[in-house]
Amino acid sequence: MMENEVPGKELPCNYGVKNPYNGIHGGNRMKRILVSLIIVCFLAGIIQNLYASPDEKETVSGMQLVSKRLSYLKVNTAIHLVKPFLSANGEITAVQERNTLIIQDIPQVVEKILSIIDSIDVKPLDLQFTIDLISGSRLLDSKGDTDKELSADPLIKEMLELLKYNYFKHLGTTIIKVQDNSESSHMIGKGLQLEMAPQLTRKGDILVELRLTHRSSSNTQGREINTVLFQTKLAIKNKKRTVVAVSKLDDGDNKALIVLITGTIIK
Repeated sequence: MMENEVPGKELPCNYGVKNPYNGIHGGNRMKRILVSLIIVCFLAGIIQNLYASPDEKETVSGMQLVSKRLSYLKVNTAIHLVKPFLSANGEITAVQERNTLIIQDIPQVVEKILSIIDSIDVKPLDLQFTIDLISGSRLLDSKGDTDKELSADPLIKEMLELLKYNYFKHLGTTIIKVQDNSESSHMIGKGLQLEMAPQLTRKGDILVELRLTHRSSSNTQGREINTVLFQTKLAIKNKKRTVVAVSKLDDGDNKALIVLITGTIIK
């Protein structure tokens, strides 16, 4: 027995032996567990964003991130209207396929923008247009007289004096229903195609772009011949009839197609 050795006890010896839960091997295992947890959390965040509700909010570092799906207003129009209200670090982007806005800004600015969007993202008003087609003639040998109803019409009487036509004939009436801020195309007579784009003004008038095209077929080659009779933009009063245009026909100054329009706002 060596000097200073205590009988019956063994001295601890760790030379060359590593605890599987400490040291190098244990540290690597903990690192792998932490990395796995981080990846899981990251993927969970992505999945949550993909399936988030249309108006979900998230606040990060004082900035609020909101997705807002629009019901009627187009995203590009909305961005144009609310972008001036963003703060210096605010951002707004569009997701075209979902008609959705992504807004990131401080909470008070986000709330203000959402309030503005809610006030303008409403169902457009319905508009009804009554289109009257009237032919006018200066030919002395024209058969028939002006229709009795037209003869008593103040607007027709005024046109008789201004345009110097011998008689007028009512060709037909077409009633068209559209929505505000829409574009549409309609056949209003034989070979007559009317394209229109109405927009209500703040004063309550109807600003409307109109384009009337006459479509006919060529007898020789069988191709369609399109002739633009008129293209104009005008403001009309609600429920007030207006002369849109006087378009000359094949006989030059002797015959003309007159288009009258009445716009009505349906609330």
